[in-house]
Amino acid sequence: MFRSLCDDVLDIIWQWIPKKKYSEKPHDKYRDDLMVFIRSELKRGQQNILFGTPKKHRIKKETGKAYADIEIDRNIGIELKLNLKGKSKISGLTGQIDYYEEEYNCIIIVLCGEVSEETVEEVEYKIKRKYGSAGFGLGSQGPRVEVVRKDEASLERRKKGKETSGGYNAEELIKKAFG
Repeated sequence: MFRSLCDDVLDIIWQWIPKKKYSEKPHDKYRDDLMVFIRSELKRGQQNILFGTPKKHRIKKETGKAYADIEIDRNIGIELKLNLKGKSKISGLTGQIDYYEEEYNCIIIVLCGEVSEETVEEVEYKIKRKYGSAGFGLGSQGPRVEVVRKDEASLERRKKGKETSGGYNAEELIKKAFG
C-alpha cells in the first residue's frame, strides 16, 4: 500500500516522546526537540531504501507568523500548541489552521504540556466539523488535518503501555472486539 510523507511524519510524531518537561522557553524547546526527532527519523527511514535514490527533505522551523512551527517540504505544516486552554486560544488555533489550509496539503496539530480532555475534544470537534475528520485525513475538499496528543496525561498513559499511535494498545482493542 502506498504511504504518503504525511503518513510517515504522523507515525514519527506518534513515536516522539519529549526528552524532558521544559520550563524555560518551553514552546521553542519542544519544537526543536520534535524537529530534531523528525529529521533523524526521516533520515533513518531513507537508509532502508533498496531501489531508487533516497529523498532528502527540507525541514525548517517557523520563519514568521505565516508559517507553521515546523514545515516539511513546503507540504506539511506542524503546529505545536503548549498548554492549550480556553476558548480564545482554541479559536486562535482554528484560525491558524484556516490560514494554513492554503499553504499545506497536510497539517498536524501537536498538543503538548497540560491539556484537558475537554480541550482535546473541542479541538477535535472543530477540526472534524470543518474538515470532515479529526485523525483520519480526508479527500479532495481540503488539506488532511490531524490532531496528535503529546500532553502530560497521554504521555503518562503511554509510559504505562495503555496508549499507542491510535490511542489504545492492540491488546485492549482485541479484548474489546473479541471478548
